[in-house]
Amino acid sequence: MTGFLIVYLGITPLLLLGTDLTVGADRSEKIRTTVTMFVTSTEFGVAVLGLVALRSGRLVG
Repeated sequence: MTGFLIVYLGITPLLLLGTDLTVGADRSEKIRTTVTMFVTSTEFGVAVLGLVALRSGRLVG
């Protein structure tokens, strides 16, 4: 549990910076689509990393 806390405390500033850069780069009326795609890809990436860690057995017992 402590490992997850440390990981998320380390990842959160990078995610916020990435979101700000993505939103700042696209000043069009399609900003909602841009943000949605960025957030979805970020969550998918974290889910894949979690599955890889779980599959490797490091999180299990």
